[in-house]
Amino acid sequence: DSDAAASFADKLRKNSALTPVTSEKPTLFKEI
Repeated sequence: DSDAAASFADKLRKNSALTPVTSEKPTLFKEI
């Protein structure tokens, strides 16, 4: 479903914007 994919991508963008630790803890986002 394209809508689900779009909302998921939007969540990732917001998460990366709010949590600069993404580069430090990439495994956190791989598990989700």
